[in-house]
Amino acid sequence: MTGVFGPMDREVAQVLRYLILFAVHFMISGGIASFVVISRVHEDRLFPRESWGCAIPRLLHRNRLHLFLALLALEAAVLVLITIDLFGDLSSYISGGGGGFLLGALAPFAVIVVLVLLVSIAGLGAATRSPRNFAYAVSYPFLPLYILFRPVTDLFLEAASKAFPDLPRAIASSFFLFPESEESGEGFIEENGSRLMHSIVEFGVKKVREVMVPRIDVFALDVHTPVEEARERVSEAGHSRVPVYDGSIDKIMGVLFVKDLLRISSDGAGDLGQLVREVQFVPEGKKIDDLLREFQLSKKHMAVVVDEYGGTSGIVTLEDILEEIVGEIRDEHDYETPLIERISPGSYAVAGRMNLDDLEEALGISLPTDEVDTLGGFLYNLVDRVPDEGEEIEYQGIRFRIHRLDGQRIAEVRVELPRDGREAE
Repeated sequence: MTGVFGPMDREVAQVLRYLILFAVHFMISGGIASFVVISRVHEDRLFPRESWGCAIPRLLHRNRLHLFLALLALEAAVLVLITIDLFGDLSSYISGGGGGFLLGALAPFAVIVVLVLLVSIAGLGAATRSPRNFAYAVSYPFLPLYILFRPVTDLFLEAASKAFPDLPRAIASSFFLFPESEESGEGFIEENGSRLMHSIVEFGVKKVREVMVPRIDVFALDVHTPVEEARERVSEAGHSRVPVYDGSIDKIMGVLFVKDLLRISSDGAGDLGQLVREVQFVPEGKKIDDLLREFQLSKKHMAVVVDEYGGTSGIVTLEDILEEIVGEIRDEHDYETPLIERISPGSYAVAGRMNLDDLEEALGISLPTDEVDTLGGFLYNLVDRVPDEGEEIEYQGIRFRIHRLDGQRIAEVRVELPRDGREAE
């Protein structure tokens, strides 16, 4: 034993140093991601002014450009400390006459780089999965850092704006910050622009099953339907393209263009089978950006979505995909049926078919989205059966009451948020 601490004590201390540095790195990566995901558009809902518990997260979110600069400085310090520790290990290894110098030098670097990347990914994943909760968790430890660095970041931004007038705006835009102008109260990018930017970012990871019209809502015609009856039903539905099946919706033959149906003689004579055009079939897990490119190449506007057994899961149209970027596209045949409607503070009427990701964003809550895509599917999984009308289901303090069933389908749910001062306003 040389000195007060033995070799084992030094190794334990070194491991603890690495654990602390990686924990700080995790918080920084997740903290940056959480405040980026929560756009200015949603700030008032996720961090309501009336809640005293939201004061610090709201303060940091409104000044997130200054916070990010402080976090970047802390991140640099963490990486420097990791590097110093690593070089200390290397020097000890070399001075100790360790063999295989190249392997001994590269192996620690490789391990540390992989660990840093894994911790970064873990932080980003945790923050994007539940951005509001992560932002609350890191706000209090980040507050002293923000206060300490605020004079420095003020000086930096002031000097940078004089030397490079477009630099602060470029930094803000690169992080999707869209800070407000103190004079006008307006952001660099308007609210609609901010929503559009976030939609584009999410577009690349969405899959067909998240945007398709589910099987139960698909309007389709049997190939043996009389032409006159087909005309009447199509006129009521208001669609320009209709899937045609033979006996069962799992046996879709193709798609019928309504304009072709109208060309048949007025006496109604004819066969729908002669008018059916080829339709594309795609799996549920296909990414919508890939399908959009295929639509562009094939000049088609509709595809049939099939499940793993080859059955019809739903249909997806070009309009469904474009709506993921620009929002709902409505025409004269579409009826305004909002997926979510506020009834009172903390109480909402929600359609059972509403996407869970959209519900999380709208209410600022966190629900498991790995196995299902809709609120109805989530509630089915929660109780493991078809619930009854009026039945109440509770999950992590959130109360779901089945307001209306359509057959076996959950049509409408009343959602009551816990009154903990963090409910969406």
